[in-house]
Amino acid sequence: MNKNYSVVKLMNGENIICNVTNTFDDTIEVEAPLKLESHSRLTKEGVAESLSLVRWMQPFCDQKKFTLSKHTVIINVPASIGLGKYYEFILKKIDGLEMI
Repeated sequence: MNKNYSVVKLMNGENIICNVTNTFDDTIEVEAPLKLESHSRLTKEGVAESLSLVRWMQPFCDQKKFTLSKHTVIINVPASIGLGKYYEFILKKIDGLEMI
């Protein structure tokens, strides 16, 4: 499995983690994207943040690879090692999304 995962921030405000398989002049191809969702909750110690990774497009289609217009991408950066491990863990838990 490729361990060079990327976090992609889209113009609509969504953040996804994925494997970027190709980049072209006007598009990038991504594989197995998951949407990053941040949740805040108030605890006795203050505000606690948690992160969830949820399916991005897969609930609506059967594709695992997607082509994004570079015009819709604000930034594309490498994911941290910890986030990459969490991404792999979630992919293994979501049936049919684990990359080979």
